[in-house]
Amino acid sequence: MRPLRLCSWNVNGLRSLQQPLKPMFDSLDADIICLQETKSSRDLSSCWAAVDGYNSYFSHCTSKTGYSGVAVFCRDPIRPIAAAEGLINTLVYVFRLTTKPPIDSSEVINVLSAELNISADDAKKIDQEGRLLSVFFPSTHLKSCNANISVEKSLAVISVYMPRLNVEETKRLEFRILFERAVRFCAYRLLDSHYCIIAGDLNAYHQPIDCCDPDESQDNVAVLSSRQWLNELMVDYQRDPRIPLRGVDVGQFVDTFRRVHPQRRSAFTCWSARTGARETNYGVRLDYVLFDQDLMSCFDRSTIPLQADIMADFPGSDHCPVWSDVPLNVITPLDYPLPSICSRFWPQCQKKQTVLGDFAAAAVNASAVVGDYAALSKPKVKCIENGRPGQNKLKQTTLFPDSISKTRRESDVRETPCDKEESQIDLSEREKLEHIVDSAEIERTEKAQLAWRSLLSGPKQPPLCRGHKEKCVLRSVKQACTASGSRRGRRFWVCARPQGARDNPEARCTTFIWDDQYQVKTG
Repeated sequence: MRPLRLCSWNVNGLRSLQQPLKPMFDSLDADIICLQETKSSRDLSSCWAAVDGYNSYFSHCTSKTGYSGVAVFCRDPIRPIAAAEGLINTLVYVFRLTTKPPIDSSEVINVLSAELNISADDAKKIDQEGRLLSVFFPSTHLKSCNANISVEKSLAVISVYMPRLNVEETKRLEFRILFERAVRFCAYRLLDSHYCIIAGDLNAYHQPIDCCDPDESQDNVAVLSSRQWLNELMVDYQRDPRIPLRGVDVGQFVDTFRRVHPQRRSAFTCWSARTGARETNYGVRLDYVLFDQDLMSCFDRSTIPLQADIMADFPGSDHCPVWSDVPLNVITPLDYPLPSICSRFWPQCQKKQTVLGDFAAAAVNASAVVGDYAALSKPKVKCIENGRPGQNKLKQTTLFPDSISKTRRESDVRETPCDKEESQIDLSEREKLEHIVDSAEIERTEKAQLAWRSLLSGPKQPPLCRGHKEKCVLRSVKQACTASGSRRGRRFWVCARPQGARDNPEARCTTFIWDDQYQVKTG
């Protein structure tokens, strides 16, 4: 029996993917597709929310639009028995299965706030950015790929998008640490009753081989903290001994990629689009599929080997998809309905498509009806001679009565006081005035010539980089203020090649020139 295949991908905006989505999703060849950074909202069009052959589930950011968001697409006929949007709803689902009597969401919020040592209001805000979504598959409809192994638990799949590290923003760093603790608490509660898979963009690299330049961030406290969190999730044999532990319990999860490829280098999943680093494979491994060790043991006892890898050449985002086989399969047909939050139940996904020919015919008929109605209902207006509605010609072409017009015409030819005074200005005074006017005109002409000369000469010629003797490109500072004190918007020149390793001759060299300090040589 073929195992299930799970794929995780940070799409950097679902709407940015090439339409239609079905061929792209089919090319991933996965039964469960976990997406991150969808940047979508509840009004998402059906062409993205309801893909033919897939049932899908979303969690959107509610605090701002076009930000964060995760989703799960399941290939038909596979479908979950339940789906939960956010950490709190995931915990509600788990607690209802494992506690008697079942507890409601307010009680779960109290449990979470006590666990994280935060207020209930802060606990409610933890799901505002739409960073976690869970789907559940019942044990009664799961079968092991090995007939000799029984399935003892249901399966929970978490699609998660961890907050990005930003050392400059203290509040975001605090939220990242809080979210790490919440995800860990949620995952470990799931393990009481479920096999658990954590799939997503964890915005952290684990070992030095997972980063193109680990030395650059080794002294960064925030980076170390996120690596500690990831390291502490891992089982003992996958932990990095160089990362200090913080006295937590034994890790329960296995990095499936490193289980299959423990020493593979340069296996990155994210690259800077701004620097073109994908061309030189100068990136970092931020995307993971983690199995809990009980689920992994199903592979250990099976004759079917675990397979997992990255799809580094897959286009569409600054991240690439990662995938792993799951040692289970779903028994079909399924006798339970789709979860209520499935996007197929959204109003925009239930509208029947109108046949294009019918729509065109309806439009023509509507135009004819409107035209006929307009012709029949056009009011007839009588022409009134005194200039009221319906008048075809205006007999009077000026706005003044004849008496006033006559007075104006006569006054136009009379000699005014200004004319008398002007005739009395002596010749020398007139020459002075003419000289002033001529000087001003010459000055304006010279300025215009300089402006045109500057415009026609084109932009400043770029300097040549020191490493390749090629033209540099102009960039600008994006940060509010750099460590050297440079402000946002200050421009600089760098090598035009993509960023890469220092020993890669095809990568960007170290040339860096501030634009305001660069003078073009002439002559």
